[in-house]
Amino acid sequence: MIAEAVPDPELVVVTVGDLGIVRDIRTGVAGVEIDVTPTYSACPATLAIELAIETAVAAAGHEVGYVEFSNLHGRPIGSPRRAEKS
Repeated sequence: MIAEAVPDPELVVVTVGDLGIVRDIRTGVAGVEIDVTPTYSACPATLAIELAIETAVAAAGHEVGYVEFSNLHGRPIGSPRRAEKS
């Protein structure tokens, strides 16, 4: 529920949980894995959302494995930070 409490960076009066864009949260080998479906695939706030979720989860004392973005069909559209690290 920590990830879902993160405020939307463009509309701070609602959370990413309120928007329903957090699709799945699970524990993986590398830490917490979070799947997010942005409101549209070209959303300019994906990096801000990813960083805010990672920060909130880490601040709660959990290791973040990854935050992955996918479309409404579950197909990955990538992660801004994972693309930077490659």
